[in-house]
Amino acid sequence: MITHIETVAVYVSDQERAVRFYVDQLGFELRKDATMGTAVGGPRWIEVAPAGARTVLVLFTPPGDGGPGRGRLGDGVSL
Repeated sequence: MITHIETVAVYVSDQERAVRFYVDQLGFELRKDATMGTAVGGPRWIEVAPAGARTVLVLFTPPGDGGPGRGRLGDGVSL
């Protein structure tokens, strides 16, 4: 039986703007902000959550060039 959800991915086009919104506007805590891999300016793993919450939101920008069918924000993806 599922008793709770631990992590929810929220795809965002601008991680900095999303962090400002969730932390500054909604009052969420910044739980983690870590670079993924070794590339300078590479992708980041960012977690935010309401104070005391078990569930975190991961603010993630998906890879790809944004072309049709690439699974980027605003594109439909069939599963």
